[in-house]
Amino acid sequence: MLYIGTSGYSYKDWIGTFYPENTDKKEMLKLYAQKFKVSEINSTYYRIPHPASFYYLQQKVPADFKFAVKANQEMTHSREENPAIFKDFKESIKPLLEAGKFACVLAQFPYSFYNTPSNRDYLLRFKERMNDIPLVVEFRNSYWINNEI
Repeated sequence: MLYIGTSGYSYKDWIGTFYPENTDKKEMLKLYAQKFKVSEINSTYYRIPHPASFYYLQQKVPADFKFAVKANQEMTHSREENPAIFKDFKESIKPLLEAGKFACVLAQFPYSFYNTPSNRDYLLRFKERMNDIPLVVEFRNSYWINNEI
């Protein structure tokens, strides 16, 4: 299955080009879901929402729609071991998982996340903490691009 979508759906400057003129912000996701089958949720990078937020969000889209949810910055940009942040994140996305509308966690690491043994170990611990939840990783550092990985 190939899913094509964008990094978010709620952009004022899309009104008049992608969305009809005078589109209410509350209608954007519904309209977006008529054209695409997946959207990245970026706001989770800054703050982990209450599970009710995802419960209501998933009710606005068709059964075959998926959400790719960006990992919280504390999960990708901090090397301090904080299992609670992973627990809170997984609890937050539970409504999407239960509804079958979850695509993956997008772990976007900073440029400073080099390809080192300790960072590779961190990736393994990250995956273990996510259990069987699908995970995709975005590296911003070119040192990850090699044939040995």
